[in-house]
Amino acid sequence: MRVCYLACDVDLGMGHGGATHVREVAENLAALGHDVHVVARCRASGSNPAYHSSSRRVPRQARVLNWMWLRRELRNLRPDVVIERYYNFGGEGALLKRETAVPFVLEVNSPMIDYRGSPKEWLDRLLLFRPLERYRNWIGECADLIVTPLPQILPPGTDPQKVLRLPWGANTDRFQPDGKKAMIREKLCIPPHAAVALFTGSFRRWHGAETLVRASCDVMQRSGVQLYVMLIGEGPTLGRAMQYASEHAPAGRIISTGRVAYEEMPAYMEAADFAVAPFDTSAHKHLQLGFYWSPLKIFEAMAVGLPVVTIRVPEIVGIVGDGGLYYDEGDCTALTAAITQAASDAGLREAMGRTARERVKAFSWRAHCQALSDRLGLLVSR
Repeated sequence: MRVCYLACDVDLGMGHGGATHVREVAENLAALGHDVHVVARCRASGSNPAYHSSSRRVPRQARVLNWMWLRRELRNLRPDVVIERYYNFGGEGALLKRETAVPFVLEVNSPMIDYRGSPKEWLDRLLLFRPLERYRNWIGECADLIVTPLPQILPPGTDPQKVLRLPWGANTDRFQPDGKKAMIREKLCIPPHAAVALFTGSFRRWHGAETLVRASCDVMQRSGVQLYVMLIGEGPTLGRAMQYASEHAPAGRIISTGRVAYEEMPAYMEAADFAVAPFDTSAHKHLQLGFYWSPLKIFEAMAVGLPVVTIRVPEIVGIVGDGGLYYDEGDCTALTAAITQAASDAGLREAMGRTARERVKAFSWRAHCQALSDRLGLLVSR
């Protein structure tokens, strides 16, 4: 079928999770035989033979111009189904549904509702009649199908029969052990037999990089484990984390690689022995609604055969299973103990890594898109 995938707030050329999500869904739907057309804020550099893409950079204040252009595009395309990636004040897919009656799928990866006391909630109250809430609810009501990692982030009263709960995934073809571990370690001056912990992300407060560095320094100071830490990415808390490392860790034991290209990530990840995802949900108020994140870093680490040390929340435990070690969020002593255990027991790491690699097959982008494709087929055939 011909699928129009609206990602009007996404720059496909970026390396963040949102852009990766759109590219992977488009590629995997195309691999299943669908004719996929992606409309994004910016296209990726170069063309992707798997799917078609178009873009139009329009200021948000002039969204009516974007809507006029998009409507012309859709008239020419004549899709069988429209998928919209939800974003604040979006709704292009709902508007198209109203005009054309083409089946409309809403992809919701972040909350459609606000946590109590949020700036948007206060603004909505001041505007009377809650226009922002009413508009978001209307978008959800227009959808024939809503795809989300966590139903709790949808408006109250959403029909559960039209909700497809799907986590994100990993590209299990790209992310797999490929034998480049020694090469990357040599490049980063990491000894062959050292235990290496991996952190990847954009270094926001809620990602917990500083917590990881503090716990790792404790391990280095109090145990005989030859622990190294590899930090991949850039962001606001990286500077503070590295400053702490320079004051408390042996020289060269905590390494910042900076940003790494997506195609090079599997090799860098395989150079590690285990991944750490020390989320701090208290630093991100929207998580009061539930742990709606579906972290690519966890899926991709599992795909290359790495066990994961992370917080104990049902959504993550349901993904990682016996492929990792857990600690209670905020318990730095427990995090230190988990890192020590993972770093000091190679046999345990290998067993958990094999389990992680096997489990992630159920959470691949291919599996994600097969489930989505099955529901799209039901929609179009109605």
